[in-house]
Amino acid sequence: IVACGKHFPGHGDTDTDSHLEMPRVDHPWERLETVELAPFRAAAAARLPMIMTAHVVFPALDPTRPATLSEQVVTGLLRGELGFAGVIVSDDLDMKAVAAHLGAGEAAVRAVRAGCDVLLLCNDLRNQALAEEALIKEAERDSDFRAKVGAAAARVREMKRAHAANQARHPAPARDVVGSYANRTLADKLAG
Repeated sequence: IVACGKHFPGHGDTDTDSHLEMPRVDHPWERLETVELAPFRAAAAARLPMIMTAHVVFPALDPTRPATLSEQVVTGLLRGELGFAGVIVSDDLDMKAVAAHLGAGEAAVRAVRAGCDVLLLCNDLRNQALAEEALIKEAERDSDFRAKVGAAAARVREMKRAHAANQARHPAPARDVVGSYANRTLADKLAG
């Protein structure tokens, strides 16, 4: 299990479900900086391994594109200004906030161009195939895009390497620990 902060740059102040349509947050930059971005700034500073994007339009950041598809938001703000160096995961590109406006292939290409390293397509195997085909074609056509894909793959490999090293330093407890007196005592203390 690897920790993942979500949904960047915020999803808590929407009145629309991005599974169904495109939400919008009209707060000014000052509000976004002090409220919505605060946990992500802390996550970047703490070197959280992954952050997931939001399918939400923030006009103060990019008036025309949802965060997942916006280079200004993903690369400029999250990577550049906040200094996040981990893996950036798109929210599910099969959600209607994106799928109703773009095909899976175009959405995948735009998400990678924006700066996403891992793309979620969770509901339709055909969309997974369309996205893969579009990504391969774009990488064959555009060397800058191919370099973005290579950098994304390197970040994913580094995250996996770091996770494996951490697991080796802190192996999972044996099964006999679960439910033991010490385990229940700790659980009670944490719940208290």
